[in-house]
Amino acid sequence: MKKSIFLFALLAISLSGFAQQMKPMHGGQLVMAGKYHVEMVHSGNEYNFYVMDANMKMADVKKFTGMAMLQTTDGKMQHKDLMWMDGRFMFNSDNSTYQSLTVTLTKGKEKIQAQFAAGNDEKKEDHSGHDNH
Repeated sequence: MKKSIFLFALLAISLSGFAQQMKPMHGGQLVMAGKYHVEMVHSGNEYNFYVMDANMKMADVKKFTGMAMLQTTDGKMQHKDLMWMDGRFMFNSDNSTYQSLTVTLTKGKEKIQAQFAAGNDEKKEDHSGHDNH
């Protein structure tokens, strides 16, 4: 009986630590992009993207180049080049609202692609992009 309680407590602690790791680090929307987590923090016309590894540590992606394809609520498409600034990729848009947004980061043959949809800003993680968890 004591062994069962100990194992249950150990499992509960392990799972709570795992759940804590998956919270967005900057209060944004977190999605999976292959082996990476990408967090979008959207405020007004500014869009910021933070890239973390599978362990939720900031990934070394400063040598990547990036672009975003933004579909606005009026159906128009905008192509934006991303700028690297202070540990994140970012761009400014003429529109503060969007229907969908796809970010693509590339370095050589390596590609990171993350998709965000309006209404998914509840700070939950979307694991549909990989099967590591």
